[in-house]
Amino acid sequence: MNQDNQVSTGMRSRKEFVTKILQRRDFDELRNWANQIRNPLRIMNSLLFDSDPLTIQRALEGLGVAAAEVADSKLKNLRKLVRHFFWTMNDESGNIGWYAPEAIGEILRSVPKLIVEYGHMLPAFLIEEPFEKGTRIAIGRVAEIDKSCFNQAAIKKLIQTLDDPDPYIRGTSIVALKSLGAAEASGQIKELVDDAEQIELYDFVSGEIRNYSVGELADSF
Repeated sequence: MNQDNQVSTGMRSRKEFVTKILQRRDFDELRNWANQIRNPLRIMNSLLFDSDPLTIQRALEGLGVAAAEVADSKLKNLRKLVRHFFWTMNDESGNIGWYAPEAIGEILRSVPKLIVEYGHMLPAFLIEEPFEKGTRIAIGRVAEIDKSCFNQAAIKKLIQTLDDPDPYIRGTSIVALKSLGAAEASGQIKELVDDAEQIELYDFVSGEIRNYSVGELADSF
């Protein structure tokens, strides 16, 4: 077996091993694994290209767990990875990072010292296809930890899209505004409590993808 095949086989076996950990959501084992290999972030990143939506969501969650575990020893690598994800959201990259906003959100949430450096960059992608939904989810996740990097301009953008024709934009705008504690949005959000259109979101409590109506999200605001 040549060296390239050995590298490919090793990468594949690591991905399979981590996928099984994520299926169990065994974060203690994931932390142990992250401390034992040279570049756990690379393997977690590779799982964001999986064909199974649930595996991708678990990989995003796991990326945050692994990032927190290696932050003290690999903070430079984490910064590089965050910058890479932002780059894949740029037209010039030629390589769209479909889940880049969510990945950034999980890293920043798990390593709060990076929020001040990168959190303020997320709102630029609130009106940028195909990152609108992911950016809203990321802002919601980060804002649960630290709202300070999101200004009134970001909140205004979110409020302006509460009547968007896409239920995913409406629903995830509600999620982000709730985390931001944007009381000024309550009136418009109350108008959506009868909105029956369904969207799928990852539930970080159960670890499953759930169906929510936009009205259900509005009612929980």
